[in-house]
Amino acid sequence: MKFFYEKVNFVSQKNKAVRIETLLGMTRLTIDHVQQSGSAGTYIASMWKEVFFFSVLIKPSPAILVLGLGAGNVIGLLQKRYTGSIITAIEWDETMTEVIKHLKLFKTEGVVMLIGDAVEKIVDLPTRYDLIVIDLFTGGTVEPRLITTDFLNALKVILEADGEIFINVGAEKDILVHYARTFHLEKNIRYRYNTIGLFKKN
Repeated sequence: MKFFYEKVNFVSQKNKAVRIETLLGMTRLTIDHVQQSGSAGTYIASMWKEVFFFSVLIKPSPAILVLGLGAGNVIGLLQKRYTGSIITAIEWDETMTEVIKHLKLFKTEGVVMLIGDAVEKIVDLPTRYDLIVIDLFTGGTVEPRLITTDFLNALKVILEADGEIFINVGAEKDILVHYARTFHLEKNIRYRYNTIGLFKKN
């Protein structure tokens, strides 16, 4: 029966219910009752694949920072899009590292996963990044601290002079206005239910 259907539950103090279900070879990840992979994962992967098309970053082996790891779909896409990239990902729930190992959606070589609050942790990062991908949501809404002056200034410090920032704001398009006060808005990208801003330094 396991061949047809398998369910794996993970104990998380932060994300409540985390579950991986496999049915006839198709895998679905659900975090706090919100689907992150399966049909939803296909949507997310397709979204980021299209979004990265607008990047003009051509630096070999770029340094990339990912804030908000989820199931890890985005890292697999980044590895294909930017060959030899060195990726740092910050995830607040350590349980997700176990989930990621189970799903195997990307190669772990060249990837550093840090556990902690991304908003607080970026202040201590010693590296400057060529590309920063922000996909941080709390309870279905964008993490409210992403528009604070402290966070925006911290982003400015760790972004390379010719670097790029992609931020997924879902349906909360007004957030892009806050970013445009600190960075230059290169592109406002609409993908079905989501809006993603592409920013560079002024």
